Amino acid sequence: MTSRKSRASFSAGIVAKDNHVKTFIIVLGRFTLVRMKFVKISQDELARVRQLYESIMSYACHGLFFREGILYGTEIARIAKNNSDDYFDVAAKIMEARGWADSVDFRENEAIVNGSVEIKPNGDTETCHRIRGIISTIYEEHLGRKVRCMETSCESTGKTSCVFIIEPETME
Repeated sequence: MTSRKSRASFSAGIVAKDNHVKTFIIVLGRFTLVRMKFVKISQDELARVRQLYESIMSYACHGLFFREGILYGTEIARIAKNNSDDYFDVAAKIMEARGWADSVDFRENEAIVNGSVEIKPNGDTETCHRIRGIISTIYEEHLGRKVRCMETSCESTGKTSCVFIIEPETME
């Protein structure tokens, strides 16, 4: 699904002028301007938020992080759908430009992420719950149906990449 060749023609950036923040996206030679403000949160701050929620809710908060990711993924999917025939390439570049990961590679039934902002070095379990929500939404918007997204490998546990497996959601 990804093609580094087509990804070269994509760029995203932020222009600030007169206290108005505008995001520009250039996809395959087309220029789109999206009016939007952004907040920058460090990886350490994000980790401390996770620790705060885990101290109050234990692992139940991971579902909240996943749902939060769904919200971010909805916007990413909308922009990707409206701006290019290379939906997954655009979605990956937006995730990278917004700092969710150093690289994202969408494939048929999996996504490979390197340099996730959610990794917790020397962890004992998968930690990329927001990214899992983003990725599941990107696939759902593309496929037009619900999917199950599982993180089967995580840099937090010493793996070289975070791997997310995508399966159609089944009714039980």
